[in-house]
Amino acid sequence: MGDEVATDAAPAAGEFVDRRRRGDGSNRRSLEEMVAEVVAAAAAAHEAADAAAEVASSTAASAESAASAAKLASETAQTAVAEARKASASAAVARDAASSVAQKAASLLSALELESMSAAIGSFGAAPLPMLAKGENAAPAAPGLPIMAAAPTTQHRISNVRELLATGLLEGERVMYRQKTRTSYKIMLEGRIKGVLYSCLCHDEAMSAAQFELHAKCKSNNPNDHIFCFGKSLYTIVSHLRTKAVEEQSSVLLKLKEESEGTKDPSNDK
Repeated sequence: MGDEVATDAAPAAGEFVDRRRRGDGSNRRSLEEMVAEVVAAAAAAHEAADAAAEVASSTAASAESAASAAKLASETAQTAVAEARKASASAAVARDAASSVAQKAASLLSALELESMSAAIGSFGAAPLPMLAKGENAAPAAPGLPIMAAAPTTQHRISNVRELLATGLLEGERVMYRQKTRTSYKIMLEGRIKGVLYSCLCHDEAMSAAQFELHAKCKSNNPNDHIFCFGKSLYTIVSHLRTKAVEEQSSVLLKLKEESEGTKDPSNDK
């Protein structure tokens, strides 16, 4: 029985061995293919790693460029701040210099206006005479300024406020800057006539009509329409004098002065 089994198993074993041999070849080819695939994958991974390295290198270069640009921008900003500070300091110096020049120019302008006033007075051809009779609104004339009590000659008719002041007839007289309200006038500033200019009671600096108005913290198109003397604006007085003969102008001013001294002006009530 055992011999029969052994005899029957021999052919089967041989066939099994043949099958294994044939199978070994198939397995070898499959392994070679797998190795080839692994090698190909490794090569692809290597190429990907090279590409990633190049990207990383490019990114690092960009980062370095950005850092350099940021540093340059910071330095530029610091330079701009320094230049701005220098410009601010220069502007302050220029402002101070301009203010000084403006003050000197104002003083020079006042001197020129006084000189022009003296020349205008001299052109009337009349000798200096005493000023109008002193009253409540009168004050001594400024030193060195000739005062005339006589009216100008017929060749020099008074046609504006400057010409009126240049006669010296109102020298030292009290003036007020008045601002119109709903019911009356409000006194904003008081002063006196000084040549062809005005000086406020708070200091003796000579000012033009526009400067006198500015000192009163007011503004208008015609300052002389707000500067009052003898209860009337200088503009109104000149307009009234234009209707009178030249030889009557002095008496008209005297009459206005007498009326203002003898009549209480309601607008003086603040």
